[in-house]
Amino acid sequence: MEKYFIYLFVIFIFLFVLLFVVFFIRAIFYVLCEVIKFILRFFLSLNSSEGKISETEKVMVTTFVAMAKLTQDYHYDHDLDNQLRSRVKSAFLENGCSANINTIMKEYDRVALETIKVNHLLENLEFLETKESCFKKEFMIDLLSVAYINGNLDENQKKLLDLVKDGIGMTDTLYSKVNSEFWTRMKSGKYMNYEEFKQRRAEWYERYIKQKEREYRREESNSQYNYSNNKQEERRENSQSSSYSRVSAELEKAYSVLGLSSDASVDDIKKMKRELLKKYHPDLYTSQGEQAVEDATKKSQEINQAYEMIMRMKN
Repeated sequence: MEKYFIYLFVIFIFLFVLLFVVFFIRAIFYVLCEVIKFILRFFLSLNSSEGKISETEKVMVTTFVAMAKLTQDYHYDHDLDNQLRSRVKSAFLENGCSANINTIMKEYDRVALETIKVNHLLENLEFLETKESCFKKEFMIDLLSVAYINGNLDENQKKLLDLVKDGIGMTDTLYSKVNSEFWTRMKSGKYMNYEEFKQRRAEWYERYIKQKEREYRREESNSQYNYSNNKQEERRENSQSSSYSRVSAELEKAYSVLGLSSDASVDDIKKMKRELLKKYHPDLYTSQGEQAVEDATKKSQEINQAYEMIMRMKN
């Protein structure tokens, strides 16, 4: 009987020691894990400056994304999206942000998924208002390089450029220098092959003309069917004479745009159209600034519309 109790006591002691050892090992393992975590946090804190992004960089990223989103076909063309991202990355690298470029591009990807509010962007541009003029100049040049990546600016991109220019306190004189410097760099091939850029510009211009022609035809079509049913007959009688005078006036204006008289031959009309389009091609005005390019684009559009109207009436 005594031996039985001795055996039980020995088993009890053995189990007690085993449990103690298990808990002791677990405690040591927990302590080691905490020590390792502490060491990792310590080393990460030493390099934390590499992972931070300043408020200035955040504002720049948001502005770049806003400009990229206004680029035609941005939401449909994956290659264009990659080109825009690459251009933004290059802009930050050229401005000495190589240490935290990965964090900056993560911020770019994050902002690209969000809706950018113009009022919020304008408020944040105050972070750049106190920067030196050379910083503002390079920032605006980089912004132009993003805007022109598909060949040309559209109206919304021009509005955003004006808002940013005013938001960072840039003078018109400095902005004029920014424009000149941008085109100098563009022609030197800094952002892309200039011949490739001219090809993109020509494609954009062709799409622009076709779009305007579609809008013109749509407006013309709508104007023909905007009469109500109960007054259609009455208006038709009165509209014949007015339509004739309106068309005559527009036709006369079309001839004046081409610099021709109404008795000009078809060959003369075609020849004059080619000469005028060659004279007012937007690529010839890039060195004179954005306004000159815009004026040339509008003039070319007027020439095309005048030619279309004359040929329509001839036929």
